[in-house]
Amino acid sequence: MARQAATPKLKPTDEVYLVSKVDRELQIPKEKRSFPNEIPLTFIFKAGVPQKVPFYAAESYSSAYPDVYKILSNEEAEVLLTQEPPKTSVSAQTMNTGNNFNVIEFLNNSHPVSRERLEVLGDKEIFQIAALLDLNPSPDTSKERLIEQILIDVEVKNI
Repeated sequence: MARQAATPKLKPTDEVYLVSKVDRELQIPKEKRSFPNEIPLTFIFKAGVPQKVPFYAAESYSSAYPDVYKILSNEEAEVLLTQEPPKTSVSAQTMNTGNNFNVIEFLNNSHPVSRERLEVLGDKEIFQIAALLDLNPSPDTSKERLIEQILIDVEVKNI
């Protein structure tokens, strides 16, 4: 039997390409639980543009947020890097409403997300945040119940 060449096992400090579906700034503090970085790390992603990040960060964020992040092979990244990047992210366009409320921008600029910040939003905006977080609320769900679900989800996902 012919032996296949073994794929090299990646060390946590090895760098791999990670791509985001949305424009996003990813900040990893130096003392983040289960991350070995000794200094704070910041990565600024443009939608569809691959970027090299430590393997431990790519693995963690791509598994926690598979609808936002994806690990790419070197070949896939090279193809994307030679293409012209998209002008705007699809998620940002679909989450932007007529009243200029941008869910992603709201979540990115609301650290930590608080009950007070959510309570001033309208029902439509709360439902948009819940949809982005994949909470799948029913139309009957009260605003207060939905805010509670959002706060729990954000805390669990550590957004």
